[in-house]
Amino acid sequence: MAAVRCVFDISVSHGRIGVGWTSPDGASFVTERFTSRADSRISFLLQPGDCIGRLVFRNVDPSGQPSEFVIHSARVEHVSADERRYPVSISPREFAEEATPSDGGTQVAFDTDAALAINRARLAWLGDLGLPIEQSRVLDLGCGVGHFISFYTDRGCTVVAVDGREENIAELRRRYPNVDARVADAQRLDPQALGSFDVIHCFGLLYHLESPIAALRNIAAMCRGLLILETMVCDSSRPVLILVDETKTVSQAMDGLGSRPSPAFLALALNRVGFNHVYGAAVPPEHPDFQFAWQDSLDTVRDGVPLRCVVVASRTRLERPSLVPLLES
Repeated sequence: MAAVRCVFDISVSHGRIGVGWTSPDGASFVTERFTSRADSRISFLLQPGDCIGRLVFRNVDPSGQPSEFVIHSARVEHVSADERRYPVSISPREFAEEATPSDGGTQVAFDTDAALAINRARLAWLGDLGLPIEQSRVLDLGCGVGHFISFYTDRGCTVVAVDGREENIAELRRRYPNVDARVADAQRLDPQALGSFDVIHCFGLLYHLESPIAALRNIAAMCRGLLILETMVCDSSRPVLILVDETKTVSQAMDGLGSRPSPAFLALALNRVGFNHVYGAAVPPEHPDFQFAWQDSLDTVRDGVPLRCVVVASRTRLERPSLVPLLES
């Protein structure tokens, strides 16, 4: 049997729809595409032996209002055996046209039980690290609504808080009216406009960036001491980066495209942008996202849990049992 390609020309006049093949029992989708465009072509390549059930068109508009669409044509094409097949399965996306989910607001995104639990683990690890940060000038880059500001101000630090979204900074200013808070994209900001810092705190930001090296170059230009970094990662021994789609909420990627770097990517990139020393945690934070064994599998999620790690980059050597060097001597 030959492979076949199912092709649909569709116009969506209102809302957003999903088109997909279910499993034989109809309990889940084997594959699904989404569109809100007025001129859209959706195709599926089905291989011999693929187990599929029904073809389903469904409403996936975040508002819950009915979507309207027209199927202009539907056809099946036989795929010749000698057609070159690329290992690609990427669905088109119109991020700018997507509505913000109803649960995508500032307080909902940052103050959920899950978000607060991981922040408690991050803060406990940060406190146990024992780095010399008292009285430092600190940049909280990707600050969100400011969950880490008190950690530094309680130690006599002066904090500048930066986030790419105006709504996050507005909420931070409400909570911490005495903190210098600014709106800027870490990938595109002017380092000279912010000045230099003893410590740059960057938790939960890097994996929401489509150009993390651009952000790391800006960080290096502003950092005269330590970078304390936490990020989701991919499990690989190679210096690789996996691009991912993210949802349209205030705690996710600003333009819908995030990334999952490997630890080797972080070590290589941080050193090449100017940090002489890069360290991992000897004991990671006490949270399931950090508690996993490296398998060199390229996983970004395992058993439903995203993989995360913490890294410290420094201008000078740090001799601490809590840190493991990631650069060879």
